[in-house]
Amino acid sequence: MSNLSVTLSYPNSQLSANRKRSFEHLARLRRQQKQEAFVVAKSAGWQGVRADNGLVITFCVPDRRKRDLDNLLSMFKGAIDGISQAMGQDDSSFDDIRIKKRFDGKGTEKVIVEIVQ
Repeated sequence: MSNLSVTLSYPNSQLSANRKRSFEHLARLRRQQKQEAFVVAKSAGWQGVRADNGLVITFCVPDRRKRDLDNLLSMFKGAIDGISQAMGQDDSSFDDIRIKKRFDGKGTEKVIVEIVQ
């Protein structure tokens, strides 16, 4: 099996479920995240690509602090929406999403999204 991958910006910490922000502020941040993911995925040629074997989302975290995988995934919701839009499918069709995290060193925060084929 081969994988298609894109690299996206690490989610803004204000998108954390542990932070209290106004709905308008969160909506603006999610729109920006969705737009970035849409443009990157579309530029990578992901239109019409199916993720029948799943997605692998790897969070390259900025430091060694403890982070819950479920919180990282919720912070990334806007990007998942943008990726699914670029692919031309609804994100509810993703049956298998694997979440990983790793620390590559200071200043290397990013998110790598792979489609398993």
